[in-house]
Amino acid sequence: MDEFRVLGVSSEQVLEDGPPGAFDSHGMGPATALMVGSQVYLYYTGMVRGADLPYQLAIGLAVSDDNGHSFRRVTDGPLLATGPHDPWFMSTPCVRQTSSGFEMWYSSGVGWRETDGQLEPHYALRHTRSDDGIFWSLNTRLVIGLTRESAGLTRASVLHGGSSRHLWFCSRGAQRFREPGQTAYRLQGATLCERGLAEIGRQEVAFANPPSREDWDEWMQAYPAVEALGEDLVMLYNGNGFGRGGFGRARLPGGALLVGPNSSTPSHNKMHA
Repeated sequence: MDEFRVLGVSSEQVLEDGPPGAFDSHGMGPATALMVGSQVYLYYTGMVRGADLPYQLAIGLAVSDDNGHSFRRVTDGPLLATGPHDPWFMSTPCVRQTSSGFEMWYSSGVGWRETDGQLEPHYALRHTRSDDGIFWSLNTRLVIGLTRESAGLTRASVLHGGSSRHLWFCSRGAQRFREPGQTAYRLQGATLCERGLAEIGRQEVAFANPPSREDWDEWMQAYPAVEALGEDLVMLYNGNGFGRGGFGRARLPGGALLVGPNSSTPSHNKMHA
């Protein structure tokens, strides 16, 4: 990627489907790609259909030895699945490498609720650590929990800024979140303590040039991914219909944070696909 120009698109699947019965046999969703030594580590969500639930989700890892042109699974099973603190499912990991190992923020299922005649998942954001990026602690910690207005928190994106961490995510309500309205996904930001485990402040991300009527992101903004680009911060995110309307970016010049009592507001581009 060079200033967000697309340099190439793979013509073939870079990771084969999981075999029958595997945690990723019915779907895979990439979440975080990291350079670890000479390899690319790709953390992803694996999906398998359930018997009494629509699906089950777990977190897997694939690595590439050719700069991301092809990947192979590190293990046949997931790195993280249901456990003592994550009884329902785990998905959408944001992984960061530190001087002491690896950290992960991810969505953890807190249960399924029947809504408008169908089962819908509810999920919050949790955190865990690893020495090598492969074997992770099962003693996970809640970072941001659900509120009365929120039923789903997902796609954490974390950056370190001085004495605190800054996390972006999206939040939805429990009902009619797949259609225009106040319960569809919206982008939010939170300031965390240095260890990245406790929320200090949270607010909805506002745009300096908010989406207007019939824009591709008019009623939904979801799945943020924030990275530093030079002196700026850039957020990639999905628009209406979980991205069916397109995906684009927002840029915050000067690297000012998107969260906090004196935060600046980013401008979103009309670039979409």
